Amino acid sequence: MKTYLYKRSKEGRQYISYRRRVPTDLVGAFQKKIFIISLQTDDDAIARSRSSRISKQFERNIALARSGNAMEPYSVVEIRKAVSRKESAIDLIEKFLGAYRDHESLSEEEHDFMFHMLSEYVENERGDIDPQRAPVVQDAFSLLSGKDVQEDWPLSMVIEKFLELDDRATDRKFLNVVKVSLKDWANFTGDQRLSRLKRHDVRIFIKHYDERGLTRATAHKRISMLRMAIKKVNEEFEINLNNPFLDVKVKISEPRKIVEALDTDQEILIKEAPNTEVGLLLKILYGTGMRISECAGLALVDVFLDHNIPHVFIRANQFRRIKNRSSERKIPLVGISLEAMRSAVINAKGNDALFARWIKNGKLSDTPSNSLIKGTGIKSHSLRHNLTTMLREAETHFETSELILGHSMGSSETQFYGDGSALAAKQAALAKVIRF
Repeated sequence: MKTYLYKRSKEGRQYISYRRRVPTDLVGAFQKKIFIISLQTDDDAIARSRSSRISKQFERNIALARSGNAMEPYSVVEIRKAVSRKESAIDLIEKFLGAYRDHESLSEEEHDFMFHMLSEYVENERGDIDPQRAPVVQDAFSLLSGKDVQEDWPLSMVIEKFLELDDRATDRKFLNVVKVSLKDWANFTGDQRLSRLKRHDVRIFIKHYDERGLTRATAHKRISMLRMAIKKVNEEFEINLNNPFLDVKVKISEPRKIVEALDTDQEILIKEAPNTEVGLLLKILYGTGMRISECAGLALVDVFLDHNIPHVFIRANQFRRIKNRSSERKIPLVGISLEAMRSAVINAKGNDALFARWIKNGKLSDTPSNSLIKGTGIKSHSLRHNLTTMLREAETHFETSELILGHSMGSSETQFYGDGSALAAKQAALAKVIRF
């Protein structure tokens, strides 16, 4: 069977795609002459398996297009719909009984019938126990005997339940991180039930990242996400699913990227930036050290220019979340950031958002960073790093710096300053280092 595999190498890595010519009469429907899609793997065996699945989808779409119907989206990685052990057992009982009923409502004849059918179902053609069917049959016997079933979910089901529990599931960026973490793991080991996974499997997964030339920092992020998902599901559903990701530490040997502080030319650029949305964003970030999502996602109600200490209140709002609890804070506005904020509020023209340009469908988009780099050549994190450096060089009290930047200290503002004095302390620190 033809696989339609297309391979290419770049910087020592192999990339495999599915590549196939579109029939001449359907070029208009496909809007291309050559159909090509990444198979998301560099393993030949996995690529062949996925190529077979894509071929079936491609043929189905040809038939749909010729019949005038809409084509279906392509699915490179197949992750089956997860079901719990109890759901699987109930499905099996319903296969023979028609509808599931509580064991107490079954007659003696129905009990005998089910035990007979399940005993036959668990055997293969040679009369031996089928190891693939035995677990679900055992669970069905338990239900019919009035016993509970100890759950053992596949990772995909854990993720499904985790997303139902976590209110960040509507955050596109967070959702993508969760899905990529699951996909990476499923590509490596398949969507197995958690009881079958060991810490050794996780360590092999880390080694697999090394062999593919990917960073251990990325492996750490994937493992941390999966660990958190299992832990939260266990807590919320009061179950005890195996968590093979616990106590697995990823040794990250890659050197951290050094973020350079601003030079004189960049400071002049900031000072002379026009009062466009990008220019105002640049000036506010310079004077406050906010993360770019914190600033670009500000609502007008988060800006307090009439307060005796003008400031912004970084908190979750309808446009975006914040990173963590420590990120919720008040930052005084001084110098260039105060003047820029006044202009931004005027330019907002009654919108709920301070920067409506970057709000799409009611949520903060992913484009502010690109807009900033394209418009100024300055990365947002360089501005944050620059303020950190200025505060350190001015020998600012450590806790004050951390409260300005929203770093986690495990303590609140009032534990260091008492009510009302934290904002004044931060204002004094910023006024001392902001040069214009």
